[in-house]
Amino acid sequence: MNKQTSFVKPLVIIPAAGFGRRVGAPNSKEVLQLDYGQPLIERAFSECESRDWPMHLLTRPEKTDLLAYCHQRKLSHLAIQSVQPTREWPETVLLSEPFWLEWNLLFLPDLLFQPSNILDQIMAAATGSVDFIAAGQATDRPQIWGCLRSEASGFAICEKPQGLESSWAWGFLAFRKKIGRQLFESLLESGSDHKWKSFSFSSQIFELTSMSDPTR
Repeated sequence: MNKQTSFVKPLVIIPAAGFGRRVGAPNSKEVLQLDYGQPLIERAFSECESRDWPMHLLTRPEKTDLLAYCHQRKLSHLAIQSVQPTREWPETVLLSEPFWLEWNLLFLPDLLFQPSNILDQIMAAATGSVDFIAAGQATDRPQIWGCLRSEASGFAICEKPQGLESSWAWGFLAFRKKIGRQLFESLLESGSDHKWKSFSFSSQIFELTSMSDPTR
């Protein structure tokens, strides 16, 4: 893949501090190969490395398998922030706030997706006036995903909505620094009450042709 130099370069935030209970609580689920043939986190690493995008990994010091893999990869644009366990992943992401750039891209390490160039589409859109960009696809299992919906004045977001209706699940979130705290504080609250949180930020939404999480 050719390196992209004309688009906005975001800080890529990779939250990897969880316990992986859905897959048996291994030392680091991020380095499990499962059906992918490579450690799960390698997709995030390789996509960002090919674009020279800086990466900010949040993980716990106990995740020695993941830290060993990071050491093995010797990524020049990777910073590792050691954190303690938090209530939910949005709270972990908020710990990275002192390092945020003007634009930031949330890359979940267990996400498999197509097309690969969606990352370039997202960051090309960041050159405009929008404050928030997402990519995802429709799902009939909203209870296991973070979901989005369009509203007259913007959009709304909800962590694992409990209704049975089909919804739209997000895979990537890109955001300007100025809206990040409000966004992730609302996501944290939604993780507890599973209610939709509305925003009036200017936004743009892209559709993924496929999206999966092999740990679900």
